[in-house]
Amino acid sequence: MDVKSQIQQDRDEQVDMSEGADRKRGGFLSQLRFIALLLALVLIVRSFVFAPFSIPSESMLPRLWNGDYLLAAKWPYGFSNNSLPFDTNLFPNRVLANPPELGDVVIFKHPIERIDYIKRVVALPGDTIAMRDGQIILNGKVISRELIADFMIPVSVNTDCGRGGLLLTETGARDVCVYRQFRETLPNGRSYEV
Repeated sequence: MDVKSQIQQDRDEQVDMSEGADRKRGGFLSQLRFIALLLALVLIVRSFVFAPFSIPSESMLPRLWNGDYLLAAKWPYGFSNNSLPFDTNLFPNRVLANPPELGDVVIFKHPIERIDYIKRVVALPGDTIAMRDGQIILNGKVISRELIADFMIPVSVNTDCGRGGLLLTETGARDVCVYRQFRETLPNGRSYEV
């Protein structure tokens, strides 16, 4: 092989190596771009469409159990800084705001502790509310409440037998906690079990 051929062959090999490096670099940038777009999409969906939540306590029994997971729609009541992750301060006020209705289950961030609370709306702004002997008094009137069948829940790592519950232990079976259960009916006609 002459010198000219050898030089040409070396140049061709360098070009081939350079093109391979470009392809690898292009593939990496393409993957990086895909990951960035995916993260942006997840952030948008979680901030403005749906967000996952976990039930942190037994306060919403019998419908929502401690440890349950749910997806909550983010748009029904509008958007605020609490809609965004990482306490981003983007909105000066609530945007596209709609008030909740009596009986709605809402998720909100505690203003001081900054943790999520999941509760049922039993009063609206301007209402007066009180609790006497476990019964809600809304605007001076007792909310209708009727006794229904007892609610039983197995005792587990997530759920113990709390205040008002009666612990039943059966031989060879799991412990069960029994609660008296009522159906409350709000002035707008919506009812739910407590």
